[in-house]
Amino acid sequence: MRIEDKISKLMCQTGACSLVLGILSVISGLVLGIIGIVNGARLLRHHSDLM
Repeated sequence: MRIEDKISKLMCQTGACSLVLGILSVISGLVLGIIGIVNGARLLRHHSDLM
């Protein structure tokens, strides 16, 4: 196998890995944001019970 083929394969794998990590980061950010909004709304709804 030539060195150019090895470099090309490595770059392809690195790009795919970066794409997967980016997608997972976006999904986890959305999920955590939704959970934060829901918990904040629950706290605001029960605000009078706490005081």
